[in-house]
Amino acid sequence: MSGKRMPQLVMDEVILLVDTYFQLQEISDTSIKNELIDELSKNMKKLPFFPALRDDEAFRSPDGMRMCLANVGTGRYCVGSNV
Repeated sequence: MSGKRMPQLVMDEVILLVDTYFQLQEISDTSIKNELIDELSKNMKKLPFFPALRDDEAFRSPDGMRMCLANVGTGRYCVGSNV
């Protein structure tokens, strides 16, 4: 699916994203932060919303989740982004 836009986050994904964002605010250890982001990515892929994309490495990848988490403060939540 490289080069194509990934689907927008659905509300359940936004809730997971925001929850993870606030968990990360309390943690200073980078390795623990990375584990939480990896877990977020895995949990996003397990949700029933986009089964055809689950095997796509780019779909809800840890790097994509980092980008979304960086956007949480803006209120954008990767809606319409390439995540």
